[in-house]
Amino acid sequence: MRNLIFAIAFMLSVVGAVAAQATYSVIDLGRLNGGLDTSALAINNQGHVVGTAMDDSGHYVAFLYAGSLQSLGSLGGAISKANAINFTDRIVGRSMTAAGQTHAFLYDAAQVNPAMVDLHGLLGFGGSFSSATSINTAGQIVGAADIANGNLHAFLLTGSTAVDLHTSVSFGGPNSFAYAISDTGWVAGVSDDVTGKGRAFLYNLNTSTLTDLGSLGGGASVAMAANAAGSVVGNADVTIDRATSFAFQTLQPAPMTPANSLGALGGVYSFAFGINASGQVVGEADDPADSAHAFLYTASAGMQDLENLIPPISSCMLSCATAINDSGYIVGN
Repeated sequence: MRNLIFAIAFMLSVVGAVAAQATYSVIDLGRLNGGLDTSALAINNQGHVVGTAMDDSGHYVAFLYAGSLQSLGSLGGAISKANAINFTDRIVGRSMTAAGQTHAFLYDAAQVNPAMVDLHGLLGFGGSFSSATSINTAGQIVGAADIANGNLHAFLLTGSTAVDLHTSVSFGGPNSFAYAISDTGWVAGVSDDVTGKGRAFLYNLNTSTLTDLGSLGGGASVAMAANAAGSVVGNADVTIDRATSFAFQTLQPAPMTPANSLGALGGVYSFAFGINASGQVVGEADDPADSAHAFLYTASAGMQDLENLIPPISSCMLSCATAINDSGYIVGN
């Protein structure tokens, strides 16, 4: 049996008897100091989870789950969000400051008396907004920050050295955003083209090679995660009118084709958020009734509704899976 670790907005009663067809058990991450909502966003290979949760004052703050929920605090403001955690429990995200700005942060949970470190000043982009979205085992951090004119640029932060990645990943437009960095230096995200349409990119830090991942026929796309082999997942439009957009998975640094579409669960929408070393993909997809379901995609079984892989739970629906680690543990909401 494997485990789904789902943060949910209410308490649920986990079924004790596992149904014959169930593959996963469910762990409710609980609530933070009596708050109502919890959202799990990432998990490392130790099974530690990060995300954002409502506290007893009604504000959403970054959390770490390592057996129990704990708040990571903020950079002086009321709101914070943890986006990623690496193998050594270094956590990145974004937080409101006392001045009301949103800044990227780093939090090292392995330290004695850890606290958020404001990364915004290290970037030096000239704007007031920054967000860190991913951190690899080496401690390299990616995300995006606004420059003086308000446009967003993807960044790479290694120690105290920041690199504006926009020129390297640009397709001619003014904005770019890096969402993921693998342990092998693959950076995935989205960058505007000259028409202002976002296109998924994969950038290799080791070879300084940019790949325009294209789309599934509709033009727009976004890359959300990449594994060490450079396999990328995200979402891409199938039709120009954006009425249909599907999750995709590319197995190599090349523009996607219709074969890279993961489809949906009978509907017209799906979005892939996470991939592990084995190429297992998780995300959300709609059914014919336009209801969102968490999914697991494997090459052998295709896209599966995660609700069909757990014991029956009448009080909740697994609506979105956000990440999967190399042991197959899945987090979501």
